[in-house]
Amino acid sequence: MDDEDEDEEGGGAVAATVRTKNEFSEPDIMIPPVLQVGPDEQLERVGEIMNIVNNVVIVKGGGSGTHRASEHALDAETLLVYDDRKVLGYVGTI
Repeated sequence: MDDEDEDEEGGGAVAATVRTKNEFSEPDIMIPPVLQVGPDEQLERVGEIMNIVNNVVIVKGGGSGTHRASEHALDAETLLVYDDRKVLGYVGTI
C-alpha cells in the first residue's frame, strides 16, 4: 500500500474548537472608517467602561434623563465614542 492510498482511505481528522457551555466564540471585529467624530455629531452618554479584555469591552450602563440604564440597550454596529470624541469601535454581536 502506498501513501496515496492511505490518504484517500483515511478521511482525516476534523479540526474543532472545544468550548464550555457559556463560552463565546471570537466575534468578528469591524474596524470603523473614522478615528474621531466631528463636533457637529450628536453624542449620547450610554455608560462608563468598566473593563477591556482583549477585544471585548464591558460597559456599565448609565441612566439618562429619560431612560433607566436597564432599559437602554445598544444595537449592533452602534459606534462607541470616548468623551473626547475619539472612536473606540462598534458594538458587535456574539
